[in-house]
Amino acid sequence: MATAQPRSRSRRTRLAKIARWAAVGVLLAAAAMAVSVLVSRPLFDEHLDPTALERARIAPREQALTFARYRKGTELRTLLVERYEDGVVRGSVLATAGTGPIALLRQLGYDGVQTLGAQLPPIEVPEASLSLPFDAGSAHVGIGLNYREHAAESGIGGQPFVFPKIGRPAGFRGQLARGQARLLDYEVELCLVALDDIAEGVAHPPLGLVLCNDVTDRWQLVTHMRPGSEKGTTGFADGKSGDGFAVLGPLLVVPREMASFYADIGLELWLNGRLRQRDTAASMVWRPRKIIGEILERSELNYVHQGSPVRLLPTKGVIPSGTVIFSGTPAGVIFRPLNLWNPWVYLRAGDEVALRANFLGSITSAIVE
Repeated sequence: MATAQPRSRSRRTRLAKIARWAAVGVLLAAAAMAVSVLVSRPLFDEHLDPTALERARIAPREQALTFARYRKGTELRTLLVERYEDGVVRGSVLATAGTGPIALLRQLGYDGVQTLGAQLPPIEVPEASLSLPFDAGSAHVGIGLNYREHAAESGIGGQPFVFPKIGRPAGFRGQLARGQARLLDYEVELCLVALDDIAEGVAHPPLGLVLCNDVTDRWQLVTHMRPGSEKGTTGFADGKSGDGFAVLGPLLVVPREMASFYADIGLELWLNGRLRQRDTAASMVWRPRKIIGEILERSELNYVHQGSPVRLLPTKGVIPSGTVIFSGTPAGVIFRPLNLWNPWVYLRAGDEVALRANFLGSITSAIVE
């Protein structure tokens, strides 16, 4: 009996130590959860007026041409837009039988399209009939860290960089499936659209503009980055590619003078009606001409997607017509280095993401499983 008491005390001591360590673990987990939620707070305290998504400010035609496409039965028609409000788009039908705005601009030029639109009677079509505003393939290009505040919040820092973005685009109203994505994030972006094949030496590359959501699986991005690799060459193609990860707005806008037009475009993104991102394109570090030059210069780098090498451009030194160039996102994305482990702060089924930009219309995506 004399040895029973020391053994009992020893057992109680071990249990007490285990309880203390368990309590410490619970406190650390609670602290980590609190920190991840704290760093994920919105940068703004504003709420969305839902009626703002039903209209779009359209640029005067002497400054820019605005195109949309809609379906009439089985036919895809191209519209030169003059007004967009209350869910109705008003404009002139420029072409039927599937001829898109990029082909029309090649055939008629800017002034020719403007003249034709002025000669044709306007019609009105419901927003629900709109389709993607131009034909886009599945090989696109992204620019990372092109807004300084976003570079700071990401914890990466440094200069902008280039990466491939692969997958078929999705439309501006609809569902965005999480699928296998573990940490789904949003990025509002002003996207450039190549209106012709662009090669080195082109002084004024023909470009259009479209509003985009550069959807990202942060888990795939971070876990596929290879230490020592040049930024953008690993991780980014994995985290930012996939069908539906490139959500395009309803309007293709073609400025007469890009340099004097794009900088005034304001970008906003709202999550469940609360403002998350806001900035103007004037804050971009690389401007459109610089972006084009950097893409062409880096077209020979080795990029990796799903463990295999991929090219940034299908043909060396040529950006194909219809390529969408994601020019970077402002601060306010969900991702922070301290919340990478917490899936509850990222996009989940039932969330709604809304984007808008002056002259470019709006995007609304409902998150589903």
